[in-house]
Amino acid sequence: MEHLRAAGAWEQTIREQEEIQKEATLGCAGKAMEAAGISPHEVHFVLTACTISNPWPSMADLIMHDFDMRSDCQN
Repeated sequence: MEHLRAAGAWEQTIREQEEIQKEATLGCAGKAMEAAGISPHEVHFVLTACTISNPWPSMADLIMHDFDMRSDCQN
């Protein structure tokens, strides 16, 4: 792994993974709200779980921010 860090590939891999995770998370959240027939402002609570990584900010925070959910929405 040391050769990956020296070449900057390790950091690139992490950034790529973060973008893929963000795209998948937001896509799934958007499709779920669409299927339920609700708008982001109708959501009171966001709950997410991920066993592969522990992203920061959390996936719930990402969803709440990107969809501009109500300020009293909890995660």
